[in-house]
Amino acid sequence: VSTQSTGARLEAFPSPLFRGVSASPTSHQDTTPEDWITNYNTYIFNGYALFFAGLLTGMCNLACGICVGIVGSGAALADAQNGELIVRILGIEIFGSAIGLFGGIIAVL
Repeated sequence: VSTQSTGARLEAFPSPLFRGVSASPTSHQDTTPEDWITNYNTYIFNGYALFFAGLLTGMCNLACGICVGIVGSGAALADAQNGELIVRILGIEIFGSAIGLFGGIIAVL
């Protein structure tokens, strides 16, 4: 697959993050220092966007892990006292684990 066809296929994404990341490492071999100077703001934006997308994903997954740990501990204690509560508590635990999924979706967008 050539770089040009890959770039054209990824241009369908509306996010400027994907347009900046879609270039392959081989496409930068023909650039001059003047190109790097004129596109500096684009490169800085893409770098910060990738950094904060990763930071967002990590923070959401950290919150998800804390939530699932707390609810899971409560679920074990509640199930030990009353076995009929396990279905209700597992539903709450699923909502807590969805935090990590939502964070990943937002980071991709």
